Amino acid sequence: MKDTYLVAVAISLTATCMNNVGMLNMKRSLMVNAARTEPLPVFKQLRWVLGFVFYLIGQIFGAVALGFGPQSMLAALGAFSLVVNVFTSPCILGEVLTWFHVAATFVIVSGVVIVVLFSKK
Repeated sequence: MKDTYLVAVAISLTATCMNNVGMLNMKRSLMVNAARTEPLPVFKQLRWVLGFVFYLIGQIFGAVALGFGPQSMLAALGAFSLVVNVFTSPCILGEVLTWFHVAATFVIVSGVVIVVLFSKK
């Protein structure tokens, strides 16, 4: 049972990626829709619906991960969403990535690694 924390980490990181990509796609859909002359309701925007499905599945994965590892460790892994966001926002939303973002991401990753390594297993 002690080795299940690796499964928890894998599931939690997958959930974080899915949540982030889902939210970014929902935002992108809303941005594109706002530029239309006749905006569509969100449930008719395929990109928004798919983003919501990704987000929902990510939330379910996050709940499943809690069954495999301690919440104190998994909560720290939630910060990984910032890392995912730094690298996916430029692709999905066209945002600009700066060296400050990369440096801050490195600090966040370092903190998360420390928490995961020294958390209760």
